[in-house]
Amino acid sequence: MVTITCGVNSYPTEKVVGWKVSQIRDKFKDVLSIPAGARCIVNGRQVGNDDTVADNSEIEFVKETGEKGC
Repeated sequence: MVTITCGVNSYPTEKVVGWKVSQIRDKFKDVLSIPAGARCIVNGRQVGNDDTVADNSEIEFVKETGEKGC
């Protein structure tokens, strides 16, 4: 199971295991209100768009403090 979070929005799923961060961002940008330019943190570590996601991951899309969005 993978949990994708942006702000107060959260979505648990198994379908994204093995996906790149960029694919997840594109697929869930409207559902989770992921703003353009949000950083991606996977299991507490900042990752790039080409990194892939493993099972049991916690994915969080975040904006810097003081920015509008997530």
